[in-house]
Amino acid sequence: MGEQVALKRYRRIDDWRVELRAESTNAAHRPQVVDADTGQLHVEGVMVAALVGAAAAMPFFD
Repeated sequence: MGEQVALKRYRRIDDWRVELRAESTNAAHRPQVVDADTGQLHVEGVMVAALVGAAAAMPFFD
């Protein structure tokens, strides 16, 4: 997967598999099923909120 990062929703399918669904309008970003037992899944962080509109343009985000 290289250096690219995308926000994805995590959904457990069963004890060993999870589905990752990209938050994207791009049709090429299809859901991925990952077998957690193989070590292919690495969570970098968890998004808890998003700033949109005027709040995102505030100077302390520069």
